Amino acid sequence: MSNENVDYRDKSYGRNAECAAIFELFDEGENLSMHGPRRLGKSFVLDRLVELGADNGYEVVKVEIAGCQSTDEVYRKICGAIHARQPELVVGWDALVQRVNQVLMPKTNQGATLQQAVLNVSWSDAFEHTLKKLHDAKNGKRWVILIDELPIFLGSLHQSNQILAARNFMNSLNAQLAESHSIRWLLTGSIGIDPLATEGNYQGAMVKFTPFWLEPLGNREAKDFLQNLVAKNTLQRSNPFSELEMNTILAELGWNAAFYLEVIAKACPATAPNTPEQAEIWIAEARKMVLKNTAAWCIVGEHVRKHYASTAKNLAFSVLNALSEDPNGATVNALLPKLEKVETSPAAIKKILMQLADDNILVCDDAEGLQTHFKFHLPL
Repeated sequence: MSNENVDYRDKSYGRNAECAAIFELFDEGENLSMHGPRRLGKSFVLDRLVELGADNGYEVVKVEIAGCQSTDEVYRKICGAIHARQPELVVGWDALVQRVNQVLMPKTNQGATLQQAVLNVSWSDAFEHTLKKLHDAKNGKRWVILIDELPIFLGSLHQSNQILAARNFMNSLNAQLAESHSIRWLLTGSIGIDPLATEGNYQGAMVKFTPFWLEPLGNREAKDFLQNLVAKNTLQRSNPFSELEMNTILAELGWNAAFYLEVIAKACPATAPNTPEQAEIWIAEARKMVLKNTAAWCIVGEHVRKHYASTAKNLAFSVLNALSEDPNGATVNALLPKLEKVETSPAAIKKILMQLADDNILVCDDAEGLQTHFKFHLPL
């Protein structure tokens, strides 16, 4: 769901209530962590926060770091996003002050010549200096920094044997929460950060961030979204959806995320059903079309391939394949016979299931040991 040239303030599906709640938490001094499955609309919410920032008394910048390969790249992107919102003279002066301080009190250029120290930018120092400048400013501006897909960035560091760099980055971020405490932060991620934090020994890094749970759209909001697809000529139909059609779509989908609603709406036949029986045939035709669109519906496989260690990928796919046989899910004990040919242990199966649950691919109950019950959270 794109934000381009659309005013979502009067749209029920525009996540206005969520944005209002987030700004209220910012007003209360909270920093937030918003995690959830891919395609749920996290990035859309971040874009809305940027749009609504001025109305709520904040300068809001968004930084996407999923593709970053180093901490310096992240620091540079954060500094660039902030400086893009500053007047040119301030940016030039800040850059000069940062470089002079780097020469006089170098932290990362020890042993460098004067010329090298001036020419080489320390992005960690620039990051700290930039945040301090915002915090100390007397212009009345309140800043919010939105970091999109933090766990994916941390995961890439882990996979390239840079766990220490990941830990140092999280420690640096926590230090800035204390040093520049007037700045609010919101972190998002479509994979769980807990397994990474445990592996990297930075479990306490997220303690200062209050979880904010982003839920799928309610049925009313989802129906409004479907009708808007018709109104803006996105679909091959001119008549609004009937209640029967919309209820059938929502029942088939079971997950009211705008991305999936649009995918399935585009696949629905133009001929409208008039009875529940006709609706079953109608949605079956849509289902066939949707299943051909593997690019839209293979996000679980894409997620595992991109973000799981090579040693865990095969086990994750084996477990998911076994679990997919029963829509009601299964316990670890129930999965064991289906995984007889997989060389692994019950403990390893439970561990990969918990990781999949942390990544919001699966949901699980509170049972302990091998009796914990898992089932799919996302549509397949």
